Amino acid sequence: MEATNNARAYPPDLLPFLPLLYVVWEDGILTDAELLQLRERLERTPDISEDARRVLRHFLDPSHPPSADAVHDWRSMIEAAVQALPSLPASLTELAQLLAPHEHPRAIVAAVAAAATEIGLETDEAVRAVVRRPEVQSDDRPAVRHEFDPEALCNASFGDQLEVRERTLALVRAESFAGAPEHNTSAYREWVFERIVELGVRGFGRLGYPKDVGGDGDQRAFMTAFETIALRDLSVVVKFGVQFGLFGGSIQHLGAANQTRTYLPQIGRAELPGCFAMTETGHGSNVRQIETVATYRPDDDTISVHTPSLSARKDYIGNAARHGRLATVFAQLRVAGRSVGVHAFLVPIRDEESNPLPGVTIEDCGQKMGLNGVDNGRLSFDNVVIPRAGLLSRFGSIDESGQYASSIPSDGRRFFTMLSTLVGGRISVALAALSAAKSGLSIAVRYAERRKQFGPKGGPETPIMDYLTHQRRLLPLVATAYALHFSLHALADDFVEADDDEARESVELLASGFKCYSSDNTTHTLQTARECCGGQGYLWENRLAALKADTDIFTTFEGDNTVLYLQVSKSLLGAYGGQFAGMDLLGYVRHFGRIAATSLKEKNPIAARTTDADQLRSHDNIAAAMRYRVESLTRSAAARLKSRIDAGQDSFEAFVECQDHLVEMSSAHVEHELFDRFRSSVGKLPPDAQPTLDKLVSLFGLSALERERGWFLEQSYFEPPRAKAVRREVNALLGEIRPHSVALIEGFGIPDDLLRAPIAV
Repeated sequence: MEATNNARAYPPDLLPFLPLLYVVWEDGILTDAELLQLRERLERTPDISEDARRVLRHFLDPSHPPSADAVHDWRSMIEAAVQALPSLPASLTELAQLLAPHEHPRAIVAAVAAAATEIGLETDEAVRAVVRRPEVQSDDRPAVRHEFDPEALCNASFGDQLEVRERTLALVRAESFAGAPEHNTSAYREWVFERIVELGVRGFGRLGYPKDVGGDGDQRAFMTAFETIALRDLSVVVKFGVQFGLFGGSIQHLGAANQTRTYLPQIGRAELPGCFAMTETGHGSNVRQIETVATYRPDDDTISVHTPSLSARKDYIGNAARHGRLATVFAQLRVAGRSVGVHAFLVPIRDEESNPLPGVTIEDCGQKMGLNGVDNGRLSFDNVVIPRAGLLSRFGSIDESGQYASSIPSDGRRFFTMLSTLVGGRISVALAALSAAKSGLSIAVRYAERRKQFGPKGGPETPIMDYLTHQRRLLPLVATAYALHFSLHALADDFVEADDDEARESVELLASGFKCYSSDNTTHTLQTARECCGGQGYLWENRLAALKADTDIFTTFEGDNTVLYLQVSKSLLGAYGGQFAGMDLLGYVRHFGRIAATSLKEKNPIAARTTDADQLRSHDNIAAAMRYRVESLTRSAAARLKSRIDAGQDSFEAFVECQDHLVEMSSAHVEHELFDRFRSSVGKLPPDAQPTLDKLVSLFGLSALERERGWFLEQSYFEPPRAKAVRREVNALLGEIRPHSVALIEGFGIPDDLLRAPIAV
């Protein structure tokens, strides 16, 4: 039987059977046995001609299937018959009626209807499988009507920092910040350094420095500028942080008044490039045990800085490989034969012609996974002599008679006080990581609105943002980005306003925890965004690859996340007993019994069983569940530690054996804090955005509970019906938030030219 698209080549009474034949063969939905049964059934149709019966027998022979051309021609004939209709027929029976001869026995159409019903094809979906009307494709971004003003949301979310943000945006969008030579490391480093000089000349380097040295005295503005520069180039923002934050900040916070007056004006203008040399090859996070030694020499009133071994090299030091001329070097200070702990020293490393100074060895760390615009290097010192005035002396000094003195008598307390200078840097790193996550989400969500894939049978393809799986991957991350935004901005405000030890220690704890959560979230967000953009996300031009590479190190620098979470756990256990975070581990032991004995808040049996949507979405109920988790983990961690120590185990060994528990406790505490700060921020936002943001708060909280539902079930805080209801409610929230996905990412306020991804603009 030859294929043809001429209906006259077939017996007229065969035509009503063509839609059914097409669906059967196009999708291959029947087994050979089922095909033979269908053939037998249709052959028994009364009132059809022998020619039609013969053709049906031929086309339903599983051993001789019709050719692809024949199947294609059937569809062409059917589409020609429905072309003029205002709408598609609703079933295969209606299609059969349309194709039947003008005068035909009713038994033919009835046979088609009965057969289609029997094999489950009497649906409009089957019709769409036959008749495929072309969809008009467009590369334009779909017009979306927002129920709230994204720009107003963005402006409100930055509050009194909006002016600084707009000023920074204007600079990083200027022509001089375009065209970074990212694939030429040497050229890229020079380009980045030129941008640092430009930022210094424009006054951004001095934002956080005191007014009495020519600065603006506005550390909050410095953080906002840092966060905003991260939208443009992450190598620039890291070098900005090294030069003006770490290097300049170390002198600002650890130096005496005469030292800040001498150095900060030059540093703020980028006239004196410098380094922050704390990390050593063998001692990354364990700064207290660094090996570099600074020995006071009374004979000539100088200090000798020395690297005693390869493991004592200052490693991965930004600005060291090419541009730095002066370094803040952390070393063990020895005076009169005894160690007085870690201090910071100003050590020149290059002359004005960029030549290494005598006794200073500089190595280039070389090509890295990302951030190749930053010249990371290694520094070693061979008894490099500096004047006594090179000791940054705010917290410890050596007088003219060679006597050491400090306003803080404890070496341990002095050390933690010096490390507190990193708090602002950790908040800034968390903000920069968040900027990268926002960029990645903006690219992925915009792409998901435009990219179409699959769809109903015979119908138009569907935007991938309409798929629940895609919503589950991206929208909880949008909620997390907003939670981090409001929480980090509130913490930055707390940082500049903290005026006593208790407030500063609270900020320090959350700065460490939020830095961990934000950088971990960025790594996860950018990987998810890349996957959600498929092969387009893998292209360098769409920027996700660079964002992933440049931010991967954020989980490690300014403190390794696991180590920081463990520090947070020690602070939490100490705070539970009313102690300061700087206490040694042994200082906590006497509090563990009290913590372990503290009773948890009573579980609400109704809350454990409820599946009511309003109850599940309630911010108070979500917060109560998160708080219960934190308190339970804290109590059980204390009990585990106490039981080991009571049994005679060394406190350090006990701490090591419980580290997994302590990290989980810390992350739970951080997530609870994020939720509380997020929900308290919504009331300050534009009224038209609040309903959507309220749902976003619920999505952030319920997604966290869903992720930990196994723990809640183990603790009987959830009963199984509630655990299932949480998952169901997350899906419901996703459907309600999905229409606002574009408005929410536009609420980040990232201009198209800073996204720099063809798939997103």
